Amino acid sequence: MATKEYHRLWRKKNLEKCRASSLKCYYKHREERDLKKKIYKIENREQIKVYHQHYRKEHAKQYRIYDQNRRSKTGRLTIKGLQNLYEGNIKTFGTLTCYLCLRPIEFGQDSVDHRIPLSRGGTHTIRNLGVVHRLCNSLKGVKTEEEYRCSRRCRRDK
Repeated sequence: MATKEYHRLWRKKNLEKCRASSLKCYYKHREERDLKKKIYKIENREQIKVYHQHYRKEHAKQYRIYDQNRRSKTGRLTIKGLQNLYEGNIKTFGTLTCYLCLRPIEFGQDSVDHRIPLSRGGTHTIRNLGVVHRLCNSLKGVKTEEEYRCSRRCRRDK
């Protein structure tokens, strides 16, 4: 039997033993690694500080422009706006309903979602917000409404 195949079979046979020993080693040396990191940070505090200052100066303009654009686009979300959102959902569907899967939402399982995510240029306006299930919201992530629906169809077809 070839050496490589022998080792592969041995590893497969003794997998649990290998995992246990590697975890034991990890936990044994974890405190030592953490201590080294702390010591490094303490010893090189001034260098790290200088690096961060330099980085902030280099990239300050980019961050300032990004923050200004984001603030001006997104606006503020108010309690009154949220009330209008929920009332509009109830008027449209008759009961509190997820706009993505069109199923009723049980009490405490609701979430507010941006149809176009803020990271993609969306805003906090009522037109861009919708009431959804928490699960639907987490599955949607940073996709737009159309991308989410398409991904659901593709998953169902498989």
